[in-house]
Amino acid sequence: MFDILSVGDATQDIFLTLEKDTGIIGDQLCVPYGSKVPVQKIDISVGGNAANTAIGLARLGLKTGLLSIVGDDFRGNWIRQELLDNSVDISKLVIAKNEQSNQSVILNYRGERTIFTYHEPYEENYAEFPEASWIYLTSKSQNREDLYAKTLLYKQNNSAVKIAFNPGRRELEKPEEVGRILPVTDILFLNQEEGRELTNKQETNDILSFLASKIKPNGYVIITDGVNGVNAAYRQKTYFQSAIPVKVVEKTGAGDSFAAGFTAAIFYKKDIETALLWGNKNSASVISCVGHYQGLLRFD
Repeated sequence: MFDILSVGDATQDIFLTLEKDTGIIGDQLCVPYGSKVPVQKIDISVGGNAANTAIGLARLGLKTGLLSIVGDDFRGNWIRQELLDNSVDISKLVIAKNEQSNQSVILNYRGERTIFTYHEPYEENYAEFPEASWIYLTSKSQNREDLYAKTLLYKQNNSAVKIAFNPGRRELEKPEEVGRILPVTDILFLNQEEGRELTNKQETNDILSFLASKIKPNGYVIITDGVNGVNAAYRQKTYFQSAIPVKVVEKTGAGDSFAAGFTAAIFYKKDIETALLWGNKNSASVISCVGHYQGLLRFD
């Protein structure tokens, strides 16, 4: 039985750290069209919200599995080996025959990232859910609405299982799909922009109040806001935790690392203040490095 099963995408991510003389015009990153653009550094990492969080949870001592799909190409082989090397169980990782694995190319410039993503429209089905105390449900592969339906069915048949939910950008474009998961959600993770999009509200307390009314009673609503810290609602009270000041090297993985730290603390029956601090420490460590999991903290 797993302590937690992370459900969603797994990718291979290539990070290109750009030279300092790359240009920005307004909010646009600009490179010379039709020319070779030198990069300062190349890093390769496992990506995808589910895979990132699975590695983070495994490093914090939880028996963690990943329910996802990869292709049978060299990227898929590499993803599987990286997950194994980071103590993530891949027995529920489906290999899609004759299909490519998901991949992203991430431009890292002045600590901010611009992401180019490719998602394979897999024909294969996800594996069946194994026994788990918790499910961490996040963004899923393209055109795979059945995954959320399977999650709901599993919850109906296993009432004791707890669900942490972090919908991705694609899911937020279908609020009715997210709405079906919220009533069974024990922990909801969103950033400030996502919270506004989902609720059509602007003020943080309004966002927290609205979402707290949609998830399970005594569930946690977490709204992260980068350097502005994190806000939370739990048992009709609101909480705030300041961000930990660090030198930002690259921001990708900040949300996933926070979610791993917070969820692990709740699994270990820590109070909400401790859980928020675990999340912030994990996130601060990750953004001090390039890649999703190079800076992830361990339990000790």
